[in-house]
Order: sequence, then C-alpha cells, then structure tokens
Amino acid sequence: MKRGAAFAIASLAFAACAGPSGGGAGLPRLGGMAARAALPLSFTPKNLYVVDRDEGAIAVYAPGTSDPLREISAYIHMPTSLAFDSSGDLYVSNYNGSSVTVYADGSGFSRAIDQGVSYPLRVAVAKSGNVFVGNTNDTVTIYKAGTNTLLQTVTDGVDEATTILVGPTGELYVANLLPSPGTVTVYDSSTKKLVETIEAGISKPLALALDSKGNLYVANAQAGTVTVYASNSTKVSRTISDGVISPDALTFDATGKLYVANAGTSSSTVTEYAPGSSKVARTISAGIANPVSLAIGPSGFLNVANYSYYSGSVTEYAPNSSKVARTITNYIYGPVWLGFGP
Repeated sequence: MKRGAAFAIASLAFAACAGPSGGGAGLPRLGGMAARAALPLSFTPKNLYVVDRDEGAIAVYAPGTSDPLREISAYIHMPTSLAFDSSGDLYVSNYNGSSVTVYADGSGFSRAIDQGVSYPLRVAVAKSGNVFVGNTNDTVTIYKAGTNTLLQTVTDGVDEATTILVGPTGELYVANLLPSPGTVTVYDSSTKKLVETIEAGISKPLALALDSKGNLYVANAQAGTVTVYASNSTKVSRTISDGVISPDALTFDATGKLYVANAGTSSSTVTEYAPGSSKVARTISAGIANPVSLAIGPSGFLNVANYSYYSGSVTEYAPNSSKVARTITNYIYGPVWLGFGP
C-alpha cells in the first residue's frame, strides 16, 4: 500500500461542535477536515456547499455571492458531512437520520443509504466511486458505487472514530480517540484489513490529510500539534507546533501550502505553512471565530466555516491575503463542513 497523489480539491470532514440542536444534547467536538484524493471529475466544482448542522440543510452559493442559489433540505436530519462523486452527485451524512442521502447533480433527492449506517459522522467517496461511511457505533461501512449495496463493514481498530480519509488507491485511514490519547489506523486498499496502527505523536486526532508526496498529516487537538508521517511509516517524521492551537481542520492548496484551522480558543486563527515547512508563513485572524472547516475553491480562494450555535458564518480569503474577501451569513446558522460542487 502506498499513500499518494496531490489533493487539488478539498472536501471537509465533519467538525461536530458543542451546543444543542433539535432540542437534544449537542454533539461533541469530534472531527475536523480531511482532504481527499482528487477524483476524475465530469463536472466543474464551482459552487460552495455549506453543511448547516443547526438548520438541517445544505446551502449552495455561487462564486462571489452571499445569497444562496438553493437550499437542500429534503430528508436531511442534522447533517454532519458531505462528499461528491466524479459525476457531481452529492452525498450527505445525517446523524439524526442514520442515513446517507444522495442528490443528483448536487440538487434533487435521488436515494437514501441506510443499511449499516448508524449516526454517521462522515461520508467519503473513493476514486472507484465506492462510498465510505464513518459511524458512531465503531464501524466504517463501504457501499458499491452508484448503489445502496453494502460491500463491507470495517471494525478492527475502529474505536470512537472522529474522521476518515480515503486515499487515491482506496486505502482507508481512521482517526480514533481510543485507546487514549488516540490512534490512526490504516487499512489495505483492496482487502480493507488493518495494516498499520499509528500511535506515536497522536493526541486526540481530529483531522487527517495527505500531501502530494503521500505524507500523512494528523491534527492533534489535545497536544496542539500537527504530526507528519512518511508513507508506510508509523514514526513521526516532523511535528508542527508553531501557531497551532487545538487544531480542528487541515487542507492543502494546489501549490502544496498547508492550512490549519485553530478552533475553540478565544483567539481563533487559520495558519499557513509553506510546503515541507513547520514555521508559520501567514496567520489569518480577521473574520475567524471557532473555525471548524476549510475548503479551497477552484480559483484558489480559502473558505473557512466559523461555527457558532445559530450565528455562524463562512469567510473567504484571496490567495496570499489575510483580508476577508467575502462573508456569508445569509441562510448560515451552524456551518460544520464545506465543499465545492456543481
């Protein structure tokens, strides 16, 4: 198994934040963004999709606008994450609905996947089109591309998972809170059998990402670090701590720059690092307030989801700029995940 491939298109893994929703207890702060391998796309990922946990909907925004093109709410119940397949179909994990709902071309409801799904926190789509779902019952369920057919259930090593990441050849990465202070488990691309358990440097892992060389990056909220692991290695090759405070999300832009969302503090920031560097190159603080998700748009603009119960926002920044270029609050209540689609 080999980690690899650049990640030109970022999809945001769920960041579940404290606070009540739907009259019940709020979800714990469990996970952050996970970058995934770029799929061979048959659509242009131009519009911003915002998972609004508190509103129970997906809001869609055209480039440069602050009013939504549309709002997707059919069969959505406390959404936690989203993903797109190569044709532009949208997949949404629904925590309260214990389902993954599918929307053709990022719009109309198509079907619902529920077999084996249990209070899902994460959904991801592999290059093959197979769908991976991270569930709160310590399982990752895998479904055949374009269908509701359950192919496999992964349980070995999955223990209070916070996020999942599917690599370019189908290898699976799972960030786990237990045994404390946490692990990252790695599974073979074909058999999905456990092949590696990473423990060194792991401390409440909330986000995962791969760079263009196949290095694995792990955001450790408890230690306030991002640890880096070479392909097929369980040893820490580099630790990033400069500017990192309670990291909740990670992403790379097309040039290989790393962005880290530092959430849950009174002085929330997004910090930027040059490829291969552990020193902060830029700190973004304007407009940042509890950042839980990051996404790079097709023009290289950085988008940040700032979570606050029923008063969140999405802020956007031009490449190499720390000034807010766009603020979205219309139809935004509790944003927890961002992605770009048709």
